[in-house]
Amino acid sequence: MNPDAIDALKPADTDMQQECIELILHAGSAHAAFVRAIEQAHHHNFAHAHSLMDEGQRELVLASTAQTKILASNAWRTAHIDLISVHAQDHLMMAKGLESQAKELVNIYEMLSSAGILREESA
Repeated sequence: MNPDAIDALKPADTDMQQECIELILHAGSAHAAFVRAIEQAHHHNFAHAHSLMDEGQRELVLASTAQTKILASNAWRTAHIDLISVHAQDHLMMAKGLESQAKELVNIYEMLSSAGILREESA
């Protein structure tokens, strides 16, 4: 068997795997916070919505820090692209994309509520 093919079958660097898991964890937490912020704004809980946006942004910073460690590591230069690193990058990009949408939706809900256009739903 070709030595390069054998190297490709070896597990990825465990430090890189750990950073990928950190990236997935924090990006997923950011995504969840942004979804909850939209839900809270929909229910006119704007202070809580803004708090959740802040939480999501803090989680994105932690995810971006993990990404920077992955990109800066020597392991990244020599490692093959594996499923966990692709999955981690996908989580980060989804969270970053949702961040701007959530921010805009929270602001729109708040403006509509202030203008009296959006009314609270009766339970």
